[in-house]
Amino acid sequence: IKQAPKLPKHYPLDHLAAVQADLDLKRGKVEDAITGLQRAVELAEKKNDRVRWAFILAQLYDHKGRGSEAVAQFRRVTRMNPPYEMDFQARIYQALAFDAGNSKGLRKTLTRMLRDEKHKDHFDMIHYALADLDIKEGNDSSAIAHLKTSAQVNTTDVKQKAKTFMKLADVYFEDRVYVSAQQYYDSTRMVLAEDHKRYEEVVNKAEVLTELVEQLDIINREDSLQGLFAMSDEDRSKLIKEKIRERERLEEERKEEEERAREVANSGVVPGKPVQPGAPAGGGWYFYNPQSLSRGMAEFKKKWGTRPNEDDWRRKDKAGSANQDVAEEEEDGGKEEEGEKGEPEWKKEETYLKDIPKDSADIGISNERICEALYKCGMIYKEKLDDDENGIESFEILNSRFDNCRYTPESHYQLYRIYLEKEQSGNYFAMDERASSKHYADIILERWPSSEFARLVRDPNVLASDEERKLLETEQYSAMYSQFKRGNYLPVMAGCDSVLANEPQNHLRAKHHLLKAMCIGNLRMRDAFIAAL
Repeated sequence: IKQAPKLPKHYPLDHLAAVQADLDLKRGKVEDAITGLQRAVELAEKKNDRVRWAFILAQLYDHKGRGSEAVAQFRRVTRMNPPYEMDFQARIYQALAFDAGNSKGLRKTLTRMLRDEKHKDHFDMIHYALADLDIKEGNDSSAIAHLKTSAQVNTTDVKQKAKTFMKLADVYFEDRVYVSAQQYYDSTRMVLAEDHKRYEEVVNKAEVLTELVEQLDIINREDSLQGLFAMSDEDRSKLIKEKIRERERLEEERKEEEERAREVANSGVVPGKPVQPGAPAGGGWYFYNPQSLSRGMAEFKKKWGTRPNEDDWRRKDKAGSANQDVAEEEEDGGKEEEGEKGEPEWKKEETYLKDIPKDSADIGISNERICEALYKCGMIYKEKLDDDENGIESFEILNSRFDNCRYTPESHYQLYRIYLEKEQSGNYFAMDERASSKHYADIILERWPSSEFARLVRDPNVLASDEERKLLETEQYSAMYSQFKRGNYLPVMAGCDSVLANEPQNHLRAKHHLLKAMCIGNLRMRDAFIAAL
């Protein structure tokens, strides 16, 4: 068409440019698509086409990191008198595309939108946009406040809720506030679509941080119990009574909220909304009340997201019985909440005393739990979160609190490895002689000279050579297993015997034992097979 010497009168050149831009986008040529859309906007004859292409053009500017052009283009869209939804989105996108300069005008626009009731269903997006501006300008505390408000005012927009939770989790994660990050990654996982590009990342972070929080909980719990152990009987009793009173206050507030919710459900009146003339006064059965149904559906989506209509929708493993699930939950809940006389366990002082250490032996067991949890925290920081600073802190706390627990030698070795890697990077200068690999190497060689850690310190290349040896052993085992699959049982048995007799350090010894046993089994030697297994 472009090469035609002459085109019909009133030929839609704007559509031709838009189609060319669409083709360029499908080919991944974003800059060419931007050129095509710029021409389409200039030539557009119909307002709806011009607005739509101008909006997409702004999105492409943002996609290419051309923030100032994107903001200006979204602003032009709002001046074209577009439909409400596009006008609203253009104003939000202006804030999301902002990358430098003065955000005062954008903030003023967004704040004014919060005062307009017509945007009520989109208040969550407005608070999200304000939070995005805060993050770009380094104001994390204000961003967190806006994001929490966004989550609270969200109604039925599950995608926006997922974005809000994810942003909150990311902010906390960047600030290394891992307990809060875990909570919000876990919440994100509940509402994020499984085909989202960050779904696997969110799930992995939630799982890793859950591991970390479990260890931190162990440390906090054991420290609290030891603190109670150290108190006098009078002070301990006083503290427990305060905890019970606080729980009573919270339970009372919860019951009041539930009562208000029941009253609203029974009346069929939405809070803050006047009753329409002629509307029935009574609530009737919940499922006959369209307002209650609508409100209930909104609340369900707000908490759980869009879920399929199927049994056991809340479970990944759907093999169990839903009825059994409910029965187990009720049974567990009853056991936890009520004692023999029907009084909740949390109201009894002895409930708080049962796990407190009774003597020095119990304190020793408690310390072992803390030591192990500190070591696991350090390894999670170091290996899974790439956070050496928190890893160092965990290992140092372990070493200062426990001079000779099960993990003390390994904790020193991990500190040696962290500082060795820092020194080898070439960007590290130790301000204190204790913050060096030599400091921890000296301790290991002095206190545990015959340990595996001392061997690794004396020869740092041992790890590399061990890895090479393991690769070779894996290749040899794979070759033998291939022979086994071809039915060459006698040569495989001889090979397994050779490894078991001559290679006591082979990391696949257990597999060789099993492979030999399977060879015997395939040769129909029943008694020998049982013995080998």
